[in-house]
Amino acid sequence: MRKTIMTVVLFLAVAVGISSLPVLAWDPPASVSSSTVYLVNADTGAVIYEKNADAKVYPASITKLMTALLTMQKYSNAMDTVLTVTKDDIAPLSGTDSSVLGLKPGEQITVRQLLYGLLVKSGNDCAMVLARNVGGSVSAFVDMMNAEAKKIGADHTHYANPEGLQDPNHYTTAKDVYLIARQVMANDFLAGVVDTQSYTIPATNMTTAVKITNTNLLLSSGSKYYLSSVKGIKTGTTTDAGACLVSMAQSKGMTYYAVVMGGKETTTNGVVDNTAFADTKALYQWVLGSFQMRELLDTGTPQAQVPLLFAWKQQNLRLVPKEQFNALIPTAQSKATVTVVPHNLPKSVPAPVAKGQLICTADVLLGGQKIGTVQLVASQKVERSMPLYVFYLISQFFHSPWFKFICAGLVILLALYFILAYRHNRRKKAGVKRRRPRNRYRL
Repeated sequence: MRKTIMTVVLFLAVAVGISSLPVLAWDPPASVSSSTVYLVNADTGAVIYEKNADAKVYPASITKLMTALLTMQKYSNAMDTVLTVTKDDIAPLSGTDSSVLGLKPGEQITVRQLLYGLLVKSGNDCAMVLARNVGGSVSAFVDMMNAEAKKIGADHTHYANPEGLQDPNHYTTAKDVYLIARQVMANDFLAGVVDTQSYTIPATNMTTAVKITNTNLLLSSGSKYYLSSVKGIKTGTTTDAGACLVSMAQSKGMTYYAVVMGGKETTTNGVVDNTAFADTKALYQWVLGSFQMRELLDTGTPQAQVPLLFAWKQQNLRLVPKEQFNALIPTAQSKATVTVVPHNLPKSVPAPVAKGQLICTADVLLGGQKIGTVQLVASQKVERSMPLYVFYLISQFFHSPWFKFICAGLVILLALYFILAYRHNRRKKAGVKRRRPRNRYRL
């Protein structure tokens, strides 16, 4: 599928809304090879780059993000609640060769430690214990997962289990993963857990203390994938899903999420080669190193003008953006390529006009392509000239249908008057002739 790259229009406290986000010819690193990619600026939700972001994919252990969210809804104020592992928690995982913390039936462990085991170690056994205790049963918990996904807006996600083992009825999209990840990172405790590089789970009634390390190698300072700006959040790998990673990075006051699915992972002599990690690092290095926030429009520079009516010695009204327009654009992009194209611009504006009065909207173009929309307002206050206005009203009256109607009425009345007068005069003359006496005498 064709790759698309979209501009990111970031808005600060004075920014305006965007009507749409355009496709621009900014290509990401050529090394990005994973089948599904979604790179977003979290400050606005604007998409920087996407590839098959709406395609149905398998989430693998990224599933555990939803498991953690639902766990926090029940235990956020009781994180040290002790739960007991049962045989039913462990049995479904037998023979799956999946990632586990190593819990044993009868083992007692707190919710807090289970969440670390779930998100740092990616333990499927932790997911099963939490699901049963939160939902009452695993099946009921899965129903809760699907309901929560709909609530979040992840409408193309469906869960079949709490841990992410392969199931044809267990799927999502990169866009939905982003929405779920944002919910996780909005929780301070979970945000801290997924950003933990290593953690020691204290001894339980059945095991000694266990040190676990995060499966996200972008957090590991000793890894070739390490990137200091990355703050979490979750990996996932199955044969059908491929290598997957949803992550968050922060730099220069801006926050980004990258969802990379369908990558490849191989291990040779203990060295992991994971294209999801490699692609994620390349995407972050690209956007963090090649883009910068810039002011493209200020509120003092006129961007258009419109003819004024009823204003003394002023023919045009200058229009300025209502609010400052800022955008994250490539560092090499020239500000001179920014143009403003008004639409629904009136033919004229009658005075009086208030400063800041909305006149129209306009598209903002970068390099000839739309990156957003601004409101254009009057740059100054303009008073109405009463003589000009009265003259206008008089001229309008003489050109109005009423004036034509009155004139036509007068013409008709005059015509009737002359007709009636003419007929009256004829009758009068005829009457005089009838009354004139005849001469009885002849000479």
